[in-house]
Amino acid sequence: MYGKCGSLDDARAAFHSIPGPNIFSWSIMLGASIHNRDLGGARRLFEAMPRRDAVTWNAMISAYTERGEIDRSRAVMDRMPHHDVVSWTSILLGHANCLDIAQACRVFQSMPARNEVSWATMLQATAQIGELADAEAMFARMPARTIVHCSSMLSVYARKGHLRKMEKLYEQMPEWDAMSQALLVCRYAQLGHKGHLVGAKKTFDSMAADEQDVVSWTAMMAAYAQSGRLDEAVAVFEDMPWRDVAAWNAAVAALAHCGQGKESVGKFQRMIQEGVAADEISFVSVLTGCSREGLLASGREIFTSMSADFAIQPGRDHYGCMVDLLGRSGELADAEDLMGSMPFVPEIVTWMALLGACKNHRSEEIGARIAHRIIELDAANPTTYVLLAGLYASIGKREKAEAVREEMRKNKKGSSATAVAVIEIDGKQHRLVAGEWRSHPRSGEIEAELERLERSIQEAGYKPDDLQLGEEEGVASSHHSERLAIALGMIATPSATTLRIVKNVRVCADCHAAAKIIARISGRKIVVRDSSRFHYFDKGQCSCQDYW
Repeated sequence: MYGKCGSLDDARAAFHSIPGPNIFSWSIMLGASIHNRDLGGARRLFEAMPRRDAVTWNAMISAYTERGEIDRSRAVMDRMPHHDVVSWTSILLGHANCLDIAQACRVFQSMPARNEVSWATMLQATAQIGELADAEAMFARMPARTIVHCSSMLSVYARKGHLRKMEKLYEQMPEWDAMSQALLVCRYAQLGHKGHLVGAKKTFDSMAADEQDVVSWTAMMAAYAQSGRLDEAVAVFEDMPWRDVAAWNAAVAALAHCGQGKESVGKFQRMIQEGVAADEISFVSVLTGCSREGLLASGREIFTSMSADFAIQPGRDHYGCMVDLLGRSGELADAEDLMGSMPFVPEIVTWMALLGACKNHRSEEIGARIAHRIIELDAANPTTYVLLAGLYASIGKREKAEAVREEMRKNKKGSSATAVAVIEIDGKQHRLVAGEWRSHPRSGEIEAELERLERSIQEAGYKPDDLQLGEEEGVASSHHSERLAIALGMIATPSATTLRIVKNVRVCADCHAAAKIIARISGRKIVVRDSSRFHYFDKGQCSCQDYW
């Protein structure tokens, strides 16, 4: 009891008061020392034991294995009179956890008997060093597949990104445990923006109440957030029976990525007030919220508090959030200075954030300098040219803007990814690509709706800008992929339906301006998730405040 409560000194005193401790008493004291991470004390106890059984031998082997001291665990095993499957599996786990997969394979082949843990361990190890087919072959070799084995294979599929194979295996399992269900919910959550929210909710709702652990609750919250359904995500968070730091982080991040900066800061402060210890991810999440809404004072205070109050040193992501925040707030010189003072080399994504800030604040001098720096690092990145051309266009230097775009065309630095927008209607996903959409069964209606929308938004004050076309070079903005998705949504859903669209590249400035007007004149809400963030268009405004 003392050992489990962390009172190791009291446990020792109780042990030494026993006149003639038996093997059971020795085993309890050994376990208490290991539990309290006193491995030196555990070793002395182990050597002093008048008699040892398989439990105590395996306890010492496992203790060394968990510390990564494989040589010592193997030395203990070599002294063990009779090896059992537990001792072999402990050694196997040790090699696998240290990523010595080749040695793990040799141990596995040498084992006279194997249990479900050893098979599951080897399955995971095989997946780490080989192709998916190797793990599937290992799975097929298993003499009897238990829930543990199936859950291990599910985790392999999840790590490799094979949702369909996860679903097929899950459906074939005779029964499910909390782990297998949570794994599937987590994978659905990761792909929530691709229309897998229904699958996540179906799996989550099928779980018994006592099986819905904090991991599955957090995954369900993330699934809603990934789908842009922030209200539902927040509701799931509030309904959670209990929350760990990962759940709090996910809630703060959901608010941040959906443009609710003040709310994300409030959630972070509530987490601290409730006694949850913030970690590095907590600060990335809340600083993202500050940067998305331009909360400069709050961001600076939180960034400073990391090391001063929480003993957490800022990393690349934290500095990146601060550069983005300073840039968004117009403090471009300070942002550039911060990049120069970072204790590591800034990543291109951080330089790109500052270039985007220069475009939004029309700072030609700093913007041109930053753009040339990015081109030196990655000349093939089309976003650099798009942002620089947008900067020149925004300050009326159309000749320079066109020259940048011509440079991009000449050197074929176009987007490496085809711009695609996806909209889900009545449970079916519709994939629309600019220039390749006329095979859609409703293409004629889409064309007519595009023309109607173009007339309507121009009457409402929209003026197309050919130099703000983003990464869909060579396609009229009226036929960009997100505009095609909006048109389809307008003709295929009732007038009060919120349109939810996912796009794989950044929304261009021209389509962003058009979407705001479409939302205003139609009375619809339009949610677009692009490669940068969520955009919530409503009543002529966007949640990003025209900064993305």
